[in-house]
Parts: sequence; structure tokens; C-alpha cells
Amino acid sequence: MTSETLLKKYLQELEQNQYDIHTVTCYENDLKDFYRWMGQKDDQAAEISGQAAADYLTYLMNEKESRDSTLNRKKISLGRYLQWLTDRGLDLQKAVIPFQTRKIERLKEPRRLKREEVDRLIQSLNEEYEDADTEFKKRISLRDSIMFELLFYHGLQIQELVALRTEDFNPEKRTIRIMDKKGFIRTERIYSDRLYRKLLLWMEGRQEFADRNAAYRDVLFLTKLGTPVSVKFLVAIFQKYKELTGITQDATPLFLKHSLKWYAQIVLKENLSSGGYHEIDG
Repeated sequence: MTSETLLKKYLQELEQNQYDIHTVTCYENDLKDFYRWMGQKDDQAAEISGQAAADYLTYLMNEKESRDSTLNRKKISLGRYLQWLTDRGLDLQKAVIPFQTRKIERLKEPRRLKREEVDRLIQSLNEEYEDADTEFKKRISLRDSIMFELLFYHGLQIQELVALRTEDFNPEKRTIRIMDKKGFIRTERIYSDRLYRKLLLWMEGRQEFADRNAAYRDVLFLTKLGTPVSVKFLVAIFQKYKELTGITQDATPLFLKHSLKWYAQIVLKENLSSGGYHEIDG
């Protein structure tokens, strides 16, 4: 029986077992991709092996740089198909075991900013705030320094930061309430005295921006026009200070994303070991 015939029979059984049509289509596409990679459109299925499936996934990971979600889906598709073939008495030469036990890992670590680059970035933001010669510039630089300290000290994601509302900051408890993209809420305590004081100043200073657009009065971080700070806006600030502080020129916004929780973990570890709060002088 050819691989094409076996695959057709397998998909028919999935449909008969009331599998969702979307699931069946995904399995079909994944398995056809695998067969194309094997070059076995008309060869015997006995030549397929679990090791071949594992090699295929490794190829997708290293050569095609497929996402983890794609690799996991294809792993499930291939594993169930191989099990189906085995259950029907086809000798797949130890097909299932090496495939199911093989651990798929990324070879590349996510690229991040260096520790000293993050320190320089925060220091530059603080210096611009201290050196601002007008109230307007001081208010703008105050906002920017607070946002980036929240990102790096507390590991907020950029989307979480721009979604903050004034009611999320509790001055009495020194906490920030954060909702992630899945709707789960967590609370971060503001341990840095300097950051806490700056947040109090911003709550007063932001009012001038808030008065310019009543629709967004409850948004915590606003532009000078009274509109919410956006992801694009934050990336533009990052690009500005990247140039000012000499951060690696090929550093992209993705570097920034990968650096946030990593740097926050460093700060937390230093806090636990020293009993104080790590802050960048500026």
C-alpha cells in the first residue's frame, strides 16, 4: 500500500471519528509536508521511521527556524500518524519510541541587550529628567523614565504597560495592578523609593495632558496630545536612547522585549542578596 493510500485512509478515519474539519486539515497538511521532505510520495510507508520524523522536526527547527507552536503541532500530527500505522501492524523499525522521547530544543538563545546597555539606557533617561530646563520637558522625560523603569525593574511587557490605568496605581499601598494579555491580574509592589516618588509626581503632572483629551483621562501614560502611549511610541523612545547611549546598532525592539523579564530577574536577585533595591544613578 502506497503512502498516499495510507494517508487517505488515515484522514478518512479521522473524519469518521468526528474530528473537527480544521484539525483534519492541519494533520493532512503536516503529513503531506513530511512526505514531501522524505521524497516518498509513492514509496512504502515501511521506510518511514520515528527517527526520520525526529530528523524532520530538527530540520524545521534549525534550518527553517519554525516557531515552537508549529513544531509542537507537527510533532503531535506525526506521532499520532506513526502510532496509527503501528497499530495496523506495519513494521516501522522502532518508529514511535525515538520520536516520542526526542526532546526538541532551540539552539539559539534569544538576543538581549547587555546588562551595561540597560544600565546606560536607564541612566540616560534619568539624566535627561534631571537636566530638563522647562516644566514641559521635565514632564515628558519624567514619564519616559518611569515607563522604562517599570519595564526593566518589574518586567512588565510593553502591552501591559500601555494598558495601565490611573486606578491601577495605588499610592497608599505602593502597588501597580497589571493585567496580562490573557486577562490574568497580578500586583507589583514599587520597592524603589525614587520610582515611587516619580510616580507620585507623574500623577500630578499628567493632568495637563489628560485635560487635552477627555476620552483618555483614565489612561496612566499619555502623550502630550492626551492620547495613550502606544507600543510604537515606546519603540521610538527606545530607538532614540539607543543612539544616545551607544547601544548595539543592530539591537531591535525584539531585543528590548527579550530583555525585560531577564533584567527584572537580575534586579530581584540583587535585592534578595543585598537587602536593598538596585537603582541606576543618574
